[in-house]
This record gives sequence, structure tokens and C-alpha cells, in this order.
Amino acid sequence: MEWIDYLKQKKIDPEAFSGKESKQYEELEKVFSEMSEFSFTSQKKFILNPLRMKFPFIGEVSVTDEKPKVKIKPKPIPGIVKTIEATKESNTKIESQESVINSDIANSKPKPKFRPKIKKK
Repeated sequence: MEWIDYLKQKKIDPEAFSGKESKQYEELEKVFSEMSEFSFTSQKKFILNPLRMKFPFIGEVSVTDEKPKVKIKPKPIPGIVKTIEATKESNTKIESQESVINSDIANSKPKPKFRPKIKKK
């Protein structure tokens, strides 16, 4: 992104800013060219806000760097249908095993209580 486009995006009039405060304009332009726009924004946020009030940009802002949003459709994974069918079959096997286990538990005797071997005097 270029410096003038950045100022327009931040709603600062580049022509008025460069005409009235050319020294600060050139300093900020030099710093902007040395780093990314996100780093510049985070470091110079408190300088940009008063400039926005002093030199408001009246016009339409055109952002050219935005990427079009594309919806990603999920691709079917081969073999997933087989896995789902296998899990359904295993679930029925598990249910039948659980019923056998539950009937065994119902028929068995309760376990004896724990009794320590140490005797008190």
C-alpha cells in the first residue's frame, strides 16, 4: 500500500497535510516506507488521530488490497463413509456386550467390605 492510499484509508487528506505540515508529512512518509502498515498504525496511532481531526478527508476511500471472500466447500474424504458404517456396527456390538455385562452384574454377589488387617489394641 502506498503512503497516499494509507492516508486516505485513515481518513486524512494527504494534500492538506503535505501543504501545511510538510516536515511531519515527510518524516511519517519515510517511517511508513520502512515498515508495514499495521506496525506503523500501532506505533503512530496517537499521532494519526489528531491529524485525522486536523485534516479530514472528504471523499470516497477505495481500498485495492482487499481480497475477495471465497467460501470454502468441504471436500469429501474417501473412506469416511466406510468408517461411519463400521462405527455403527461396532456400536451395536458394544450395546449387546453391555447387556451381557449388566446381566452378569445383576446375578453376581456383592463384594465384601474392606476390612483392614491391623487390629486395634
